[in-house]
Amino acid sequence: MPKFLIGLTALGLALSACTPQSQPAGSTNNTNEPPASMPEAMADDEDILQADAEVNWLTFANRAAGYSVDYPEKWYWQHYIASQISTAGIEDYFIADPNLLLGLQSEYLGRYVIEISDRSAEEYINDFKSGSDQVTATPKTVDGLEAQRIRGEGRPDTLLAGWTTIFYIFEKDGKTYRLLYTMIESTPEQETQFDAFVRRFVFDPAA
Repeated sequence: MPKFLIGLTALGLALSACTPQSQPAGSTNNTNEPPASMPEAMADDEDILQADAEVNWLTFANRAAGYSVDYPEKWYWQHYIASQISTAGIEDYFIADPNLLLGLQSEYLGRYVIEISDRSAEEYINDFKSGSDQVTATPKTVDGLEAQRIRGEGRPDTLLAGWTTIFYIFEKDGKTYRLLYTMIESTPEQETQFDAFVRRFVFDPAA
């Protein structure tokens, strides 16, 4: 089980003391315009369109990995490359959360995580199913690539009890990408906002 899905006992205490502050400097810019490909992909989902319109977005450009993604304004964010990550096989993390981030030493990384790794999508999905209830898998696309949207609930007899996890997973150029959402007492509105976040993930055509 990935580290940000276990050992969540201390999370409530840590987050209760955190309030949003000014954002760190980085490769971001203001944008309220969706990617050019997004309206067509979302045209049949009014809930996601509405959620997207209700958020002020900033853009993070991951030039090394060749993608960009928008995240909610006033959220904290952090980007880690392979040399900063101790977990074998993981090459890149982008993490965003409305509360102060606790760092890679924490078992909880953040509400939204983009992970690039060498593990197969099948392995991730099988591991997730082994520790979750009410697991659903829905075919989706991420920037035109075939993906799966996996959703599940933490089992009552585990530290994940009460937690909802959603991730979009797909493979590209020999790497596995996971766009992940983790939330305790998750609401439909929060999950729809995450879906809007995923729709704002795009690869650089030149990458």
